[in-house]
Amino acid sequence: MAAYSWQALDQQGKTQKGIEQADSARQVRQQLRDKGLAPLEVSSVVEGNKKTAGRKLSLSNSELVLILRQLATLTHSSLPLEEALATVAEQSEKAGSKEILAAIRSAVLEGRSLASAMADYPRQFPNWLVASVDAGERSGQLDAVLERLADHAEQRLSITRRLGMTLIYPIVVTVVAIVVVVAMMIFVVPKVTAVFEHGGDQLPLLTRALMSMSDFLNSYGIYILLAMTLLVVLAFRAWKNPSARQKIQAFFLRFPLLGRFIRSVNTSRFTRTLSLLVSSAVPLAEALPVAVRSMPNDALRQQLSGITRSVIEGSPLGRAMRNSKAFPPLVLRLVEVGESSGQLDTMLSRAADTQEENLTALSETLVGLLQPALILLVGGFVLMIVLAVMLPILSFNQLVA
Repeated sequence: MAAYSWQALDQQGKTQKGIEQADSARQVRQQLRDKGLAPLEVSSVVEGNKKTAGRKLSLSNSELVLILRQLATLTHSSLPLEEALATVAEQSEKAGSKEILAAIRSAVLEGRSLASAMADYPRQFPNWLVASVDAGERSGQLDAVLERLADHAEQRLSITRRLGMTLIYPIVVTVVAIVVVVAMMIFVVPKVTAVFEHGGDQLPLLTRALMSMSDFLNSYGIYILLAMTLLVVLAFRAWKNPSARQKIQAFFLRFPLLGRFIRSVNTSRFTRTLSLLVSSAVPLAEALPVAVRSMPNDALRQQLSGITRSVIEGSPLGRAMRNSKAFPPLVLRLVEVGESSGQLDTMLSRAADTQEENLTALSETLVGLLQPALILLVGGFVLMIVLAVMLPILSFNQLVA
């Protein structure tokens, strides 16, 4: 049986969409008519179009966690895999998830493995997940592997949300501060300082400087906005270039606090993914390239380019990681202890826990430093504007007295 996506009109004339499993498109149309629907379009989710469809369809992190958790529960209950996939597809609320799961189920019914079917959708199912599923299928422990994958995906989602909530406040404050200051300089300051332009007296230096800044923004503000837009576009294009992106990311690593934050993010991702793969019985030589590719920083990935070769040549993992100079001492020590004790997956998981705790502490420190700095910066601008307006008034009052 194959998966077919369809569009049809119901009795009220509204368009309905869905996914059906059938032997042919004709059978799907008949099933729709039996349900009182008028078929408009029936298209097969054929294997040759899966990669194209995978680029168009979306699967959020929360949906991925839910799918993995449901599959783990159903397979643990000894439900056949194709029936588990059908059940999860029926319970999915979004059409994109239904179509992806239906296509994967069709591939499984055709005799392909679950990992091979998931690999057709690299954007929705990353390589570390596919490698773990493949190992679970080979070892006959797919339910346990899916359970660990769900836990891992939940941890990554939790960290992402926590970092987002931590950093959103300074970002919002910065944007609001810039908008307020620019609005005051363009609309408020000219009206206030216009009173002093015809006074004939020499204005204080601060007032003249503020008036010059206001005139500059009013005259060239549109050009500054266009230049900033152009810079953003150029930066985005440079980020798309792998060589330029690697240089930019390497530059950010040189900053003391920001560099530690970036290293903690990448180290946490590497150790957590490697722990998952090793515990899923994926060979270390195969797990290392996947774990390296899970790191978001290109510069750090380049530092680890030779780690797999070193391990294949017989070097212990701890020594190879130490030679890369990309990991903190605590992580290296935990990996070396794990190798010597035969509990590498446990020590890697513990190393990931420590890095995530360090990541939380660093994010709180960054926010703790940014909040007072932003308050002082905005307060300084407001104070400058107030003084620039008040100084001529005070000078005028002294002359009158």
